[in-house]
Amino acid sequence: MALKVGLIPIICIGESFTERKRNYLEVLFKQLEECVPENKTVVIAYEPIWAIGTGLTPSYNEILKVKEDIKEFLTKKKNISDVKVLYGGSVSSKNFSEIMINTGVNGALIGGASIDSKQINKILSYCYFN
Repeated sequence: MALKVGLIPIICIGESFTERKRNYLEVLFKQLEECVPENKTVVIAYEPIWAIGTGLTPSYNEILKVKEDIKEFLTKKKNISDVKVLYGGSVSSKNFSEIMINTGVNGALIGGASIDSKQINKILSYCYFN
């Protein structure tokens, strides 16, 4: 429906901790296959379920790999060439800038840190000055 009215949807995908250890890419690709229409502009938010609100985050290399795997999958399977990927899952003022620098994601979903004025101000300052 979002596409029908001219909106670009943000489609969130993610895996549980158990899935992360076994077959997380299969889980993510299945979600992309089922949720992303072919040849349409969408934004993908990678939010590992096990990281949300836990203080745990994947390594920068793991986030980078998932981002690249998402882009490759959508390019090949859904004919989408301009894929934007966001990261969410325990993003805070302590890790935001490093996530942005080291993973090349197009942005982040800020959860609990967004209600802490000191944290969100640090995040916004980074965005403003970089």
